[in-house]
Amino acid sequence: MTSTDNVRLVERYFYEVIDGHDLSVLPELFDPKCLIHRADLPEPIVGYEHLDGFLRLTHQAIERTATTFLHVIGSKTGVAVHLRHDVKFREWVLTPIGPCHAKGREVSWLAIAMFELRDGLIVEERVVRDELSILKQLDMLPAEWFASREER
Repeated sequence: MTSTDNVRLVERYFYEVIDGHDLSVLPELFDPKCLIHRADLPEPIVGYEHLDGFLRLTHQAIERTATTFLHVIGSKTGVAVHLRHDVKFREWVLTPIGPCHAKGREVSWLAIAMFELRDGLIVEERVVRDELSILKQLDMLPAEWFASREER
């Protein structure tokens, strides 16, 4: 596949699966034995069946997601994306420091996702997102952490 084909495949993942909540296309996008690395999870997700389960839980918590691509770099074997997610939460959300009742809350964050592709499928994804910004927007961190030096 060309770098353009790989970028389009990654765009489909974000627009159809993440934003559109359509999990039926996962087999068209991911290798059955794919690896998904996320800083907010203790272990990688292995295989698109487990990815399907993870995304079902995520979609239960998220009412709406809109992805904006800020930078995209594609090659014949990979894609790197710098993006922004704008999310509206439906219920509780699990954060790295515990659950948060976030019903109706709208949160935005930046992330970098790197994809390795082989034979027209995603075989590996690595995601790093701005967890601190998410926690701050959900009011899960002490306000004094963000006070100016004059206020302290």
